[in-house]
Amino acid sequence: MQGEAQSFMRKRRLFIVAFIVGAVSLGIPSQVSAAPSIPRSLTAARTVVSQVDPGRSETLSVRMPWRANMIGVSFVDPSHSQAGVAFEARAHTVDGWSAWEELGANDNGAMGVEAKHESNRVTTEPLWVGTADHLEVKVTVARTAAAIHDVRVHLINTLGDAKPESTFVRALHSIGRFLSMHAAPAAEPAQARTIQPAIISRARWGANSSYLNLPCPGIAPELKMAFVHHTDTTNSYTRSQSAAIVRGIYAYHTNSRGYCDIAYNFLIDKYGQIFEGRNGGVTKNVIGAHTGGYNYESVGVALLGNYATARPSSAMLTALTQLLVWRLDIAHIPPTGIVTMRTGEGNDHHAAGTFVKFNRIAGHRDASYTTCPGAYVYRDMTWIRNKVNSMGRPKIYTPMLDSVKLRPDGDTKNEMIRFTAGFSGTVNWTLSFVDSKGVVERTFTGTGSAVKQYWAAATVAGPLAPNGLYTWKLDARDSTGHVATGALGTLNIVTTHPDGNPIAYASNFGTLPAVQTGPKERARYTTGQALGLRNGTLLTGPGGTTHYIWSDGAVHKFSTSPTDTFTSLGYKVAASIAVAQTYIDALPQGDDVTDVNQHPNGTLVKSAVNGKNYVVDSGKLRPISALAQASLYRSTEVVPTKPGDLVRPLGTTVPVRDGTVIKATDGGTPRVVADGTKHRLVSWNFTTLMGYTSSMMLTATSTDINAIPTGARIG
Repeated sequence: MQGEAQSFMRKRRLFIVAFIVGAVSLGIPSQVSAAPSIPRSLTAARTVVSQVDPGRSETLSVRMPWRANMIGVSFVDPSHSQAGVAFEARAHTVDGWSAWEELGANDNGAMGVEAKHESNRVTTEPLWVGTADHLEVKVTVARTAAAIHDVRVHLINTLGDAKPESTFVRALHSIGRFLSMHAAPAAEPAQARTIQPAIISRARWGANSSYLNLPCPGIAPELKMAFVHHTDTTNSYTRSQSAAIVRGIYAYHTNSRGYCDIAYNFLIDKYGQIFEGRNGGVTKNVIGAHTGGYNYESVGVALLGNYATARPSSAMLTALTQLLVWRLDIAHIPPTGIVTMRTGEGNDHHAAGTFVKFNRIAGHRDASYTTCPGAYVYRDMTWIRNKVNSMGRPKIYTPMLDSVKLRPDGDTKNEMIRFTAGFSGTVNWTLSFVDSKGVVERTFTGTGSAVKQYWAAATVAGPLAPNGLYTWKLDARDSTGHVATGALGTLNIVTTHPDGNPIAYASNFGTLPAVQTGPKERARYTTGQALGLRNGTLLTGPGGTTHYIWSDGAVHKFSTSPTDTFTSLGYKVAASIAVAQTYIDALPQGDDVTDVNQHPNGTLVKSAVNGKNYVVDSGKLRPISALAQASLYRSTEVVPTKPGDLVRPLGTTVPVRDGTVIKATDGGTPRVVADGTKHRLVSWNFTTLMGYTSSMMLTATSTDINAIPTGARIG
């Protein structure tokens, strides 16, 4: 009998254990299981009062269409400010009425395209209320404030428990909450160099994609700093409720505030769980809406709870430092030190365009008039920065090129690049330049806490690296063998140089002498595309009776029947370059010129009305200055016209030819035109050393010279 009783008790205990396990599996979402998306039907807004006047306080009962887990309040105010207005709320749940809790002011801020979609209503921060079946809201307007209008309460259910539970289901949830509250905390991962911490994805916490209000601002070109926030919501939540709170914040930001997505890039709960925030990728520089005026090139991390009234847990701070170690390291940002940010729109502290200095890891209150991230977190900011700085070493900081283009062609622009980077300590570093096929064209190595390396595109063998888009890669290793997260970037190398022929040279440069160079300088260049004929160049075949013009990529023969079109249009034989017939035959052939009233493109014509010169181009006349004309055309190439011939619209002004050397009529050192800008040579002695002589210089007035944009001085 006693044995039967013991057997019965064992079975009973097994049944109770099975019941509890079943309750947990039925009623409590797992930490790692995917949470359900939020049905849009479980978000609603209710107007509770049409107006509250200054000096008035109203306590309002909210009619609940269903049970809510999170609430917020919004209203209309012409100043779009919550100054002088206070909101408190209390909720009724199965456990009775809660205490009155204040709803904080919204101190986030969207920017750019997202700001255009932002609600024009003033909104509070959301408040987590558990599972409320009744709600009261107290509104107080100071005597010095303006009246507020159309006060609405926003209701959100994120737990899927909008309808009252049965006693049985409520019991299951109670057991689940008990187990969750008494569960052992997650083991803290061992400190590893910048390993990505566990991040609960949007899919796992149940982000409803239909809530997105696209387009979002997008991706910033770089990341410069991090802002730490708190959500100013309840601190009383279980591990399993954290995802529901994140879903509620997401729904509130999108449906009530009109943001394109949740404002924050990451969120962390008091149990150390990290949640992916705004969509776009955890490794991308996704532009958020967390810090008005400074969302661009910053990452926003929000701590779930109110840390003006409570201390953050050690698990939360551990997760925060681990997240920042990893996220800042893949962006190669030093955790300590100062960064200068340019204020954008939507900041209540600084005007747009103001440059402001911040710590690389800053609190929200550093940028705005707010208490965020709460006094208990803010006082730990120095500790957080130092902790992040000490973890994950070695690290590479702010690697950069001074130019993304390298073009060592002798024109003084982009002749050499400078690569710089810093490190968290002394390391052995390797800098490599790799072409698109994976061939390493040049490698540099060194030891130290920083690197400054110059490169003029020369390979180890001596010749210049071929044209193309290259990848630069910086690696570092400390004396203990620990490896830093590598840095990558791109560099465009242009090393070709035109290699023309005498006819093309005469077409482009006239009778100007060439700069003499030695074999050492010529060895710096590889052969590029052949120099082509200038548009409008006149050519004459053998015998001097057949004439051609190079126009729009082809050679066109002037017809001689029934009249000589070449002569009728006003061209001069003296302006033509004599060539062999084989040269003509090798060129692309275009249509013959037969219209005695229409000059081909590229022709330099002189107006009979105002005496000014123009270049014919696609049905338009492009004005040309005396300097630009001298750099491109010979004086014999000007074609006179009759009144009425040049009735055409004006086009853009013809620029001075690159490579033109100019000396001013009022003295001074010469200038060289390169890429459309003029560059003053440092001295006449330097001009001579460069190989420029007076015979190749064009004399111009200050007016013509000043019309050319100014570039850097050479020398």
